[in-house]
Amino acid sequence: MFHRNAKGHREEKIFYGYTIPAQNWTKITKEAVNNSRPIVTVLQFFQFTGKGRWPTQKELRDMGYMAIAEGANGLFYWSIGANALAHVCSGWCDEKIEHFEKLKLITSELKSLEPALTSLDRPDMLIANSPASISTRVKYRGGKGYLIAYNHDNNAATATFTWAKNPTDILVYNEARSLAASENKFTDIFAPFEAHVYVISEDAGTEDVPQKQTPPEPSSNDVVADNEKEDNKKEERFLRIAKLSFIPPKCDRIADVDYAIESAGHKGETAVFEIKGEGLGINFNKEFLIGGKKDTYSGRSRLKVNDAMGVYPITARLFSSEGILQDTKTVRINFDECDKPGKSPNPDIRTIQAKPANTKGNFQFIIASAIAALAFLICAIALALAQMRKKK
Repeated sequence: MFHRNAKGHREEKIFYGYTIPAQNWTKITKEAVNNSRPIVTVLQFFQFTGKGRWPTQKELRDMGYMAIAEGANGLFYWSIGANALAHVCSGWCDEKIEHFEKLKLITSELKSLEPALTSLDRPDMLIANSPASISTRVKYRGGKGYLIAYNHDNNAATATFTWAKNPTDILVYNEARSLAASENKFTDIFAPFEAHVYVISEDAGTEDVPQKQTPPEPSSNDVVADNEKEDNKKEERFLRIAKLSFIPPKCDRIADVDYAIESAGHKGETAVFEIKGEGLGINFNKEFLIGGKKDTYSGRSRLKVNDAMGVYPITARLFSSEGILQDTKTVRINFDECDKPGKSPNPDIRTIQAKPANTKGNFQFIIASAIAALAFLICAIALALAQMRKKK
């Protein structure tokens, strides 16, 4: 691309156009909805006009992590259809296979990170990073931190990250290299618009860093008895699934699920409740804020299922803010034909059965009504004939 410099001379400057829209569009969308809705970013996987080119393997990867770092909850790579991959050639020529293999590499990599990418954000685990051109997003799963970072500047940068704990191992994901930390800091180099993912193992001797909470201002009217303070110290701490029941679907393929979550001692934390049904297409999850004392959170949701029939297991799992599994429960539910609803063998599952219509009684009622109508018609004709004879 050509532009005019400070002296007005025409000079060429390289811009990495495939990666700029990924971060800009995601950031603008996030701001437009005030970060109140899930965001899915659509990334370019095609050649734009005859003067353009297909994105490289590295650009596909960088675009994906840029969008995720800016807040995307999902990605679309557009497209494999008309005017894109299907337009390269008929059948599977070498060029089409090459482009498709590039797409498979990045989607397979993202799939391998799915448990971490679908966990809660943990910005508290990264204390600071510099320079300002480095944008980040932090996840935590399975005792490891996942730092997604990218350089949104057209110039290379050396970034410094300050982690909340002392890292024992820093793996640069899918780049066959690792980094060394100096206490809780480490550095890395970023090319223009380049992204890296760091998998960070931590020193088990350091304490967990809780989510930042602002304590309420004490009131002069607040008086706490000594025995109440002692009770608070011994407060029980748990997070569990107290109830899980289903009403199986009929012909509309909609199943109702009733659930209840019990918690104590998790003040100011966020729990994640998910339900999955293998073979049924059920993939439900819900986040909610937990109070400090003993509380119960209950609700009902309607879930769409596919046309499977038979007995299937449905599993519910409950995670804490750190992404640690707290409780799990599995029930088995019976899906019969919609005109033959079956009763589930599990007591936690309630099945609504339609009462069959009494077709025999209805048929007898129709015959009786017809006979009565015919008798009435005969009587009316006889009465009319009698009247006619009387006039004569």
